[in-house]
Amino acid sequence: MTPEQLYHLLEPSFVDALAVDPRRRSVTFDVRVEDQGPHLHKLVFEGVTRFLLDRPSGSSWELTELSEVVVEPAAGGAGTWRFWADLWGTATLEINADRILLDGDLVREAAA
Repeated sequence: MTPEQLYHLLEPSFVDALAVDPRRRSVTFDVRVEDQGPHLHKLVFEGVTRFLLDRPSGSSWELTELSEVVVEPAAGGAGTWRFWADLWGTATLEINADRILLDGDLVREAAA
């Protein structure tokens, strides 16, 4: 799966659950895509080096739509991915990780 394919699948989607395992340096999202669905997916980040969830204090926990998704190689991190998304309309989610998997399918650069 390429970053572009992941973007098209997740744009837009909703986070139903979030799990962080600091010992394994992993973050897992249960993601629901409503387009012709709903379709449920497991989005996993392994080898996490950065996890930032910036949520305004007045934001509703009920609004969990991911939009404006960006999946790209991280600056200065050979082989590391940067995942960024708008969450709650005004908040941001950013994760840098060695690997990103959707339903077990590894995200890779598109062949040149």
